[in-house]
Amino acid sequence: MNSDEIKNLVLDQGKAFTEFKKANDERLKNLEKNLSVFAKKTGQREIPVPKRTLNNH
Repeated sequence: MNSDEIKNLVLDQGKAFTEFKKANDERLKNLEKNLSVFAKKTGQREIPVPKRTLNNH
């Protein structure tokens, strides 16, 4: 593999990751929206989104 092929491979992987992240973010946004709508329909308070924490133990 020459440097141009490697460069193109890295660029393609970056584009694929960007598309994956974009789709994943959109799915997360829709899920949060649907949870909020569900909570309102059932008379519950809006469901808070917990912050992720790392377990260092």
